[in-house]
Amino acid sequence: DGGRADAAVSGRMTDLTHECSVFATLILVIASDLLTRVRRDCGYSQAELARRSGIPRTAINAYERGHRTPTSTTLARLVEACGYALDVNPRPTVDVRKNARTLEQVLDLAELLPRRRRGKLTFPPLPGHR
Repeated sequence: DGGRADAAVSGRMTDLTHECSVFATLILVIASDLLTRVRRDCGYSQAELARRSGIPRTAINAYERGHRTPTSTTLARLVEACGYALDVNPRPTVDVRKNARTLEQVLDLAELLPRRRRGKLTFPPLPGHR
């Protein structure tokens, strides 16, 4: 039924839109908190940070209050004006297919292990315990 398919697609789009909105809000909060902490740690007022970075004080205020989101370049410039560096490092990539093959091999090996224990398991005593 075309109506149900449209509703399913619409539902997925609504979910995606919500996830994007949550993600954007999270970035905004992180950027505003980072900028405020860095500026306070270096002891600058918003006006002093504006002078040192070349970014208008009104923009800095909007970033810190979460009314605007700075670009990564602007955020780096503001952070560097306080004597910090903003580093962005790539996440290690995960090869899902390779990991799936490895997991399959491990599970195949586990199937070959004997299912019964051969005698009682014993462990050496820990020092100071008997």
